[in-house]
Amino acid sequence: MLFWAALARVGRSAADGYGIAALWILATLIHTGMLGALITFAPRLIYSSYGNGIRLTPMEDQQLAGLIMWIPAGACYLAAGIGFAAAWLRHAGDKDRAALVNRQ
Repeated sequence: MLFWAALARVGRSAADGYGIAALWILATLIHTGMLGALITFAPRLIYSSYGNGIRLTPMEDQQLAGLIMWIPAGACYLAAGIGFAAAWLRHAGDKDRAALVNRQ
């Protein structure tokens, strides 16, 4: 929550911070995606004391958790990163237009 709150503040307070926010999201996307892939393809249980699921074996439950962390969560990070990058480009275009108007 603190991560997303900090990114939301960047969007409201400093328009120049959009690029930094996009880079932070990219960094987070990479390491959480790698962790999700490692959990998904782990050859054994990471937490051996893990309780048995209702319909899944502990290994299947671990693989499902890794997939959820990897694919849908990664898509959320990617969407947020694209949003910040688009805002950054839009703001840069506004600055360029303003500079052209001021020159004329």
